[in-house]
Amino acid sequence: MTMKNTIKIVFIAGLLLILASCKKDFLEISDPNNPTAETYYTSVSNAQLAVNGVYGEFHDESLFFGEIFYILGYSTGEAEYIHPESRYTDFNNYNYGPTNSLITEYYKGWYRIVGRANATLDGISKMLESGTYTADEVTLLNQMKGQCYFLRGLAYSYLVRSFGEKMPSNPAYTENTPGVIISDSVVQSKDQMYKDRSSCGEVYKYIVKDFQLAESLLPASWPDAELGKATKGSAQAFLGETYVYLQDWPNAKTALDKVIANGQYKLMTDFGQNFDYEHINNAESLFEVGFNNWTIGYVGTYTYRLLALQSWGTTKIRTSTIDKFSSSVIINTQTLADGLASKATVFGSLYKSYVDTLYKVSVPLKGNSYASKEAYLAFIRPLTKIPFYKADGVTLENGVRQFVNAISPKDPRLKTTVYTPKIDTLEVFNPTSGTWSKKLYDYSNYGWKKNIPAKMEVEQATAAGLGNNGHMSMNFRIMRLDDVYLYYAEVMHNLGNDAQAKEYMNKVLRRANGKPINTPSTIDVNPTDVMAELKNQTYLELCLEGKVWFHYRRWNLGVSEWGSLGYKENKNECLPIPQGEFDSNPGITKQNIGY
Repeated sequence: MTMKNTIKIVFIAGLLLILASCKKDFLEISDPNNPTAETYYTSVSNAQLAVNGVYGEFHDESLFFGEIFYILGYSTGEAEYIHPESRYTDFNNYNYGPTNSLITEYYKGWYRIVGRANATLDGISKMLESGTYTADEVTLLNQMKGQCYFLRGLAYSYLVRSFGEKMPSNPAYTENTPGVIISDSVVQSKDQMYKDRSSCGEVYKYIVKDFQLAESLLPASWPDAELGKATKGSAQAFLGETYVYLQDWPNAKTALDKVIANGQYKLMTDFGQNFDYEHINNAESLFEVGFNNWTIGYVGTYTYRLLALQSWGTTKIRTSTIDKFSSSVIINTQTLADGLASKATVFGSLYKSYVDTLYKVSVPLKGNSYASKEAYLAFIRPLTKIPFYKADGVTLENGVRQFVNAISPKDPRLKTTVYTPKIDTLEVFNPTSGTWSKKLYDYSNYGWKKNIPAKMEVEQATAAGLGNNGHMSMNFRIMRLDDVYLYYAEVMHNLGNDAQAKEYMNKVLRRANGKPINTPSTIDVNPTDVMAELKNQTYLELCLEGKVWFHYRRWNLGVSEWGSLGYKENKNECLPIPQGEFDSNPGITKQNIGY
C-alpha cells in the first residue's frame, strides 16, 4: 500500500462514515472554511488524496501500527504477552470479553476503513456523474473507485472472519449465522447508524462483489512511483481467498488461476526478503500495508517496541511454536554438536547437567533416527535416570527440552521467523562513531523476528536513519504469492487433484530450502494425508504473520490446538461484538454465542 513517492494523507471532515461505535472527534470541523463533500470533490488530485486517506487508516494503532498482532498472535499460542496488563494477557488464555479495549479498537479500525471508502466512493461517483472530466481523468477516477472497493472488501473480510459467529467451514454454520453490520453509504442521520448485524452469508456476498468490482476497475500494475497500490492481481488473490473460506472450490480455482498465470508475480528466492524494509513491493507481494517514515510523513509501525524482547519488550515466543518447526529426530555428528551447543541456552547447573547426560547416552546412537521426539524420548528414557518431565507430566524439563529441540532437524523458515537466544545477533548503532556492531541476542526466550529487523536499535533509530524512536519503516505483506500457492494446493486437493496440490506445497518448501522452485527435489514431500501436510506447511510458512488464527479456525482446529490455552467450543470461534456497539446502537440485537 505504501507508495515510493510522497503521499499526503488527509482526513476529510464531513465525508466519512461514523458508526455509533467509532471515534467522533477525528471528524469534527471547527474551521468554517474546511471543505464539504460538494466543494472538495472537484478535482482528480483531491479525489486521490481522499483515496490515500482510506489507505492511511491501515496505519491505525489498533491495526498495523502494531496492536493487531496482539489479537492475532497471542491466542494462537504462537506468542505470549509477558507483562501484567490484562487487556493483553487475556489473549494468552482466552479470557477476553466484550469490554476488552483491544477488541473494541480493532473493530472500530476496520469500520473506519469502511467509512472512508464509502465517503470516497460517493464523492468520486458524483464527479463521474457530472460528465465534466476527460477520458483519461475518467480512467483515473474509476481506478480510484477500484481501490476503494478493494479496501472496503478487505476490511469486511477481516470483520466477518473475526466477528462472524462461525466460519463457513464450521459444521454449525449456515448462511443465516450472525455476521457483522454492513454499512454501504455515507451516513446523513443518526438513524442510518442504528443497524443490526447482517448474516454471514450476506457479508460474504458483499465481499465477493467488492473484490469483483475491484478486479474490473483496477490496473494490472502501477508505475514505479505508485507501487503498493492495489492491483487487479490483489483483487483476484483476495477473491480467491474468500472463495476458499466459503469452500467454493471451482470459483476459488478460477480466481487463483488468474494470479498464478500472471507472470509479474514470482516467489522471492530468499524467504526473508518478505519481512525486511529493503525489499518492499517485491515480485512476491500482492498487497502490503506500508510504513515509510521519511516519505509519507506518517510515523512508522511500532512493532519493534510492541513485539520485540528488548528491555521494554512485551512478547516472547512459546516453546510449542518452536517445536512445530521440528518433528523427527536424527542422531548424527551435526545434530549431536547442536545438542551439546544448546547447553549455552540453559540456565542452572542442574539443567546443564541434563544436556551433558543426554549427549553422552546419545553418542552411541549415531546413525539412528526417530520419527518423532516422543519416539526418541521413549527409546532413550531407560538409559538415564534424569527426570524428563516437569510435575505436570507433559512439559519437558529445561535442558531436556533444549537438547531434544537441538537434535531435531529444524525447518529453515525458523531462522526467519524467530530470534534464537544466545545464537542470533542484533546490530547496534553507535551514534558517536556512526558505525554498527553485532550484539548477541542475549535472552532466555525466543523472540519475534518477522518484520523485526536485526539492524535496528530503537534508542538510536533516528540517528541511524532507520526510523523515529522505535517507529519503523517496515511494510507488512498481507497477501503474497506463497499464500496463493498454499490456497491453490488446498483447492486442488478438494477438487481431487492431489498431484497438483503436492506440487504447489513443494514449490513453497523448495524455496524455503534454497532449491529451484519449479524443479523436483530430494526435499519434496509426498504425503498420504495431503491436508495434514498442508496445515503443517501453512504454519511453517505463515507463523507470526497474524494468519494462523484465521486458518486454524476455518479448519476447526481450535479445540485440539488451543484447548490447553482456554479455547472453548461454541465461544472462541470468533471475537465478541464490542459492548460499546450495544451501548450506542439500539439497532443491534445479538451478541455472539458464549459472550
